[in-house]
Amino acid sequence: MRDYKFDNIKACLILLVVFGHFLEIVPGHRFLYLFIYSFHMPVFLFLSGYFAKFDRKKLVFGLILPYFIFQTLYRCFDAWVIKSTKVELIYTKPWWITWYLMTLIVYYFLIPLIDVEKNTHRAIIFAASIMISLLSGFDTSVGYAMSLARTASFLPYFVAGFYLRKTGENRQPKAGIKWGFAIAVVSVTAFVLSTGEISKKMLYGSYSYEAADYSVGIKAMLMLIAFAWIVVWLWIVPEKYVPVLSKIGRYTMPVFLLHGFIVKLIGKWVSMGLIKLNIGEAMVATVIIVMLLGNQYSNDLFCNIFTLRWLWNRKKHTLR
Repeated sequence: MRDYKFDNIKACLILLVVFGHFLEIVPGHRFLYLFIYSFHMPVFLFLSGYFAKFDRKKLVFGLILPYFIFQTLYRCFDAWVIKSTKVELIYTKPWWITWYLMTLIVYYFLIPLIDVEKNTHRAIIFAASIMISLLSGFDTSVGYAMSLARTASFLPYFVAGFYLRKTGENRQPKAGIKWGFAIAVVSVTAFVLSTGEISKKMLYGSYSYEAADYSVGIKAMLMLIAFAWIVVWLWIVPEKYVPVLSKIGRYTMPVFLLHGFIVKLIGKWVSMGLIKLNIGEAMVATVIIVMLLGNQYSNDLFCNIFTLRWLWNRKKHTLR
């Protein structure tokens, strides 16, 4: 039986991902941009960990192959359409959103190491992932190479999601506690961001403490906020089927990997003065893109082209 809660969460998050990328080309909304980035990727990686299992087919056809395809496509798009200078077709340095695939590839290779049964061992591994995340900020040499900085920085969220699925914990407090906690998390996040001390570099996970000009204490605070948001999403989002939203949540990968072409092209037009884009138009564009790409038909086409699902299915049929 499908768990609609997670579909609903993923649908909301993919809307925020696309909208957040539009905010990069709509000036004057720094606070809203930081607010979204304070939790949306940690929650997404938590969900990725929740559903992760070591599967060679998933790893090769669902992650590695799409990484090489989209790394190539985005590099070519950047050079030929956006006309960016100094574009190199390299695969050891993920381009923009392809970092997510590279990070998941690394996490999937780690699954045999973190897939332990004893809760004490899980606690030790989770604590180690937090230490790795916090200590990674002291390294000034990694950066975007192999997405290692982000991989280390976001590791605790993936591990937490992976272990939550294993433990089967799903305790739900009373509605008053849920909403009270949610209001508190929103308020704390808004207060922290309103101080002006938090920059977007601190939330990307790809910059060292020196490069982003912050400290391990600030990163620990941001991590606590992100985990609090994970709890909020798990508590507040309904478990029942929600028309449209639950459908979109099943097909977020095509939206994530394809929307970048549209956002980058619109961004070029905005920079050239060909069009103007305000926040309302960005919201409308976000909904249209997610609706067009987040459905079964787009997903089937996407999988057949970019994951070679048709080839795998034919091979499996032949083996029978």
